[in-house]
Amino acid sequence: MSELGGRFALGTVQLGMKYGIANREGQPNEAIAREIVESAWMEGVRFFDTAAAYGESEAVLGRALSVLPGREEARVISKIKSEDCRNEDTILDGVQSSLERLGIDGLWGLLLHDEDLLGSWDAILPVLVECRRRGWVKHFGVSVYSPGRAVEALHCAQLSAVQIPMNALDRRFLENGFVQSAAERGINVFVRSVLLQGLLLMEAGDLPDRLRYAESEISAFRGFCRTHAIEPLEFALSFVRDRAPDATLVMGAELPRQLGESLSVLRDAPARPQLYKEWESMSPLPRERVVNPAHWPNIGIA
Repeated sequence: MSELGGRFALGTVQLGMKYGIANREGQPNEAIAREIVESAWMEGVRFFDTAAAYGESEAVLGRALSVLPGREEARVISKIKSEDCRNEDTILDGVQSSLERLGIDGLWGLLLHDEDLLGSWDAILPVLVECRRRGWVKHFGVSVYSPGRAVEALHCAQLSAVQIPMNALDRRFLENGFVQSAAERGINVFVRSVLLQGLLLMEAGDLPDRLRYAESEISAFRGFCRTHAIEPLEFALSFVRDRAPDATLVMGAELPRQLGESLSVLRDAPARPQLYKEWESMSPLPRERVVNPAHWPNIGIA
């Protein structure tokens, strides 16, 4: 696997449904979706992130992977719906259904899609172990929103993967030490929301009315980028890449060119540790209702 392939996972929620506050293209058609997956593959990307709750994402991804040379190298991570975690049978059925939609024999990773299910981890764990015994799953873990739940996950038996949100605004998982602790424990960390659903690429004046309350944070970020003559995309991606050096960044695209731009930045943008330090020192942690899409009015799934 190339170095880029190990640091980047193609997020595929956009391939299965309209997603993202800055999404102007809508859900890509099947041909564009396949082109996005193929482009990522040709760049060396082998991680793909999806979920049973992402509309048609699993099925679209499965069809796109099926025609790729060496597709057995794909490392697919999916997430199981909370309603499918009622008991052993529903979990097994849910995982098997995901595999059928994806057209693969096993997942690299299976994550609980609801962080509150960590409270039932000990009850769910035997079923996850059974999934691994059957060859359906290699790693299992959880996708979280809150820093507290992320720290809790570090103490869950046999958990080996956690997905967190993190971006230049949302540094809570750095501040509470989770990123460093996870690396020390050998936990696989996947970082989503790197661009905050595209919010970091918008001018404050272009925010939709329902997110006008985020103007101050977005204005500060964009102003900092202008002051230092750096493109917002480059600063946002390189910040997470370098501040969480052991993590894999999960990012999606509605168009192949968007994917190409992101991969180019991740591969070629220089590290700017002094700039990151300056940004963190002058930028207080924002309100959770800004950085957590679960608190946005009329949000989509994340």
